[in-house]
Amino acid sequence: MKSISSSSLRAFTGFWKSPDIPSSVVPSLLYSMRSTALKTRSASEEEKCQALKRETEQLKDRRPRRGKEQYPEDTLAKGWNSYLAFYAEQELLRGSGYGSETIQGAMCRLPNLRTIIMSQGCAIVTRTKHLDKTFSASLQRLGSEDSGIGQARSLLVAVARAGLSLESVQIGSVHWKFVQADDGDFFKMKDALQSVRTLEFQISTGYDYDDVEEIGVEIPQCSEYLKKSRKLFHLIKDTSLLEDLTIAFDWDEHDWNEPICPCELDWIVGSTKWNFLTAISFTCIDTDEHSWISFFRRHEGTLREVHLKTIRLVTGEWAAVLEEMHDALNLQSARVAGFFLGEIPSQSWYLDPVYPASYDDYTCQNNRTRKAIEDYLIGWGDCPLLDEEEHPQDQ
Repeated sequence: MKSISSSSLRAFTGFWKSPDIPSSVVPSLLYSMRSTALKTRSASEEEKCQALKRETEQLKDRRPRRGKEQYPEDTLAKGWNSYLAFYAEQELLRGSGYGSETIQGAMCRLPNLRTIIMSQGCAIVTRTKHLDKTFSASLQRLGSEDSGIGQARSLLVAVARAGLSLESVQIGSVHWKFVQADDGDFFKMKDALQSVRTLEFQISTGYDYDDVEEIGVEIPQCSEYLKKSRKLFHLIKDTSLLEDLTIAFDWDEHDWNEPICPCELDWIVGSTKWNFLTAISFTCIDTDEHSWISFFRRHEGTLREVHLKTIRLVTGEWAAVLEEMHDALNLQSARVAGFFLGEIPSQSWYLDPVYPASYDDYTCQNNRTRKAIEDYLIGWGDCPLLDEEEHPQDQ
């Protein structure tokens, strides 16, 4: 067996207790957990049940659009029973620390585990405002507060307690508060990452489903916490074998209120030098010219791949930054996307294709500028942003 995939606590339990699984040779774990846990601060269980029963009665009398028949009684009963079962499962997860003891037991049977990938999986999607209103008090959505926190912590704490030496950890769309663990759990999470060579955090900064699914609604709180605590930096700074680092925050490109980006480069990397770092990917972060150039200068001997999406220079000019990167680095791959922004002085290049253009349609100005920057970073030509006629800024 080369890998296992767990989509629920039951799967972990079965794996832990089954004598038939050759756990000693399993190197990879994909944990695809449900992201629709019920909020602990919502209405009481009885109130939730009453709300669902009212909804059920309304559905019985409601004739769906497009001439479909009314919902049959057995369909409604099946849906109701599925919800109750799902609710019970979520209560079990919360009451057991998201399966921390069970997961730790499973980890102790995986001495050769080297890779963990945690995916949020699917989320409940309602199709009408009526359903949204009915269930809003009791449902937690993908990316909303607490999403993925318990699962990510339980995995990493279990790894540390089992004494495993991971090589790759990829955590998908976890809420930014996952770093707000108490000292005991935080240091175990840190210990779990000590040996990793590949590390990826896709970090959610909050969703507001009442406002057309607006994302990034907690960017100010996230920014303030990461600035004061430096918890993200302390979590990853001692990963001395690190080769591939991805830190990605979400952001609503239509929201230009400050702070635009939830984190600064220094709050992630500080003055750390990773001696084996070959690839980095940053999404939606602030920096300044000095910090940016200093980071790449520290890694000029090893860095070969750079992926950047929506980066803002609080101070400095992008042309100068790209020239420094071009001179310092010996890149084999460069990818840029989103916005290249500048605050002082004001700068803005949008590097994603404008619909209906595709990424290889170079009649699109955005694509031409994006491709020119990527080519320049791997050693081709002159800095494209110096040619304002060929690569103008967004107006």
